[in-house]
Amino acid sequence: MSTRPQVVKDAGRSAAQRLVQRGGAGVARMDRSRGAHALLLQAVYLMIPRLFDSNSAGDLDAKFELRIRDPRGGDPDVSTVVIARRRCRVVPGPDPSTRVALTVGVDDLVRMVSGEVGWPQLVSAKRLVLWGDPYLALRFPLLFGLAKGAGESPLLALVRPGR
Repeated sequence: MSTRPQVVKDAGRSAAQRLVQRGGAGVARMDRSRGAHALLLQAVYLMIPRLFDSNSAGDLDAKFELRIRDPRGGDPDVSTVVIARRRCRVVPGPDPSTRVALTVGVDDLVRMVSGEVGWPQLVSAKRLVLWGDPYLALRFPLLFGLAKGAGESPLLALVRPGR
């Protein structure tokens, strides 16, 4: 039995990952251009439920406040990510019952999702700020398949069969 098909498959996955990372870096840079920030915010809010992994959530019912920085120094955009009954939705605005808040820029969210950078790197660089219940806060990246280091993007799982 030849391993060639697996080698080709692995090479294809590796090439796809590099493409997603380069694309993610390019999209992240777009956040600096006027007008693109609002479009990127909308894309982020649409993608959060798509990237959600209900198996990682288990029986978790929680609300996370997501504060997305304005690249021009204005007030952050605030929304609430609601996890309930193995489902995820994003609701505009804050919710006073959230126990965790995350503050991050759109550019860094894109870089994390594309696999260019891992969330611990952003935490240590103070580009991803977690506040509140530390145990719940550390579950947030796992709910969306975000890697601890640069690596495979959860976006690739969206195009693979069986997800």
